[in-house]
Amino acid sequence: MKYLCLELYKLKRRKVFLTFFLILGMELLFIFSNYGNNSNFLSMISDPNAPAWEDLIIGPAAMNGLFFPMLAAVVASRICDMEHKGNTWKLLECNNESRNTIWLCKFTLVAALMLTAILIQVFVIVAYGNAVRIVQPLPVKTLLDYTVGTIMVTFVVVIIQVFFSLVFANQLIPMSVGMIGALIGFISTLLPA
Repeated sequence: MKYLCLELYKLKRRKVFLTFFLILGMELLFIFSNYGNNSNFLSMISDPNAPAWEDLIIGPAAMNGLFFPMLAAVVASRICDMEHKGNTWKLLECNNESRNTIWLCKFTLVAALMLTAILIQVFVIVAYGNAVRIVQPLPVKTLLDYTVGTIMVTFVVVIIQVFFSLVFANQLIPMSVGMIGALIGFISTLLPA
């Protein structure tokens, strides 16, 4: 817990939260601005038999494949970059702290930020659906499946990103891995089931 508090303290001047909210806000703005102009979605709002909620859930799910690997790469890179500057690894090891504990603290912090992004998305989906007055009842099971599935996939991406960010001092390598992951994630949404 002490090292987790230390990680939060080190983030004070890194502007990680600003970067996090800018990327997430850009994704949400991109997704939901398209729904306001989509005549197919607008026609489903007043039809109780149309899958308007499902259509609203599939938009963020499809775009997460593009944005979440980039978001995880940026956040993990900014958080792990501190250890590569000024021999911080040696300083932390002099305090008799193992690299496993440091890795776990960094993973916990990045995973908590990504979990926050997922929960913000779920809140925005429900708020937007209620704001446009979708007459179909909210499919709680579908929303829960979306949330749990996104959490599981995102945490795997976070593990990979934190690993690469801690192994390589040059943070362009983990960022490249994140960009390649975003490309693969986006292309995979276009493939048939």
